[in-house]
Amino acid sequence: MRSARHALRSEGILFGTIIGEGLRRLTDQDKVKKPEAFKKRVMRGAGRELKDLTTIANFGALGKADQHSVTLNRTILGAIRQSASVKPDKIAPAASDKPMANVARLVEMKNPK
Repeated sequence: MRSARHALRSEGILFGTIIGEGLRRLTDQDKVKKPEAFKKRVMRGAGRELKDLTTIANFGALGKADQHSVTLNRTILGAIRQSASVKPDKIAPAASDKPMANVARLVEMKNPK
């Protein structure tokens, strides 16, 4: 089953698991929502790992390599957590049906007579 799903993915066909149902072919709308669910999972996992890193009792007693590893992991996990929590920008509404309608007035304002 897994290899069949991977083979179909290369052809652009994705399946998702539905709790209580099984597998279902994803629609384009489902494909748009799929990364959002993944980001939530990544954000929760990064938070758990950050909490685990805070349990280190004596950071100063660690070797330099271990201290660097802890600091690097805290930085990376914090960045992952921050980027996963960022909401996408809202799409601005169209300014006008006639985008060139006010050009003459703008030109007059820039070049007064």
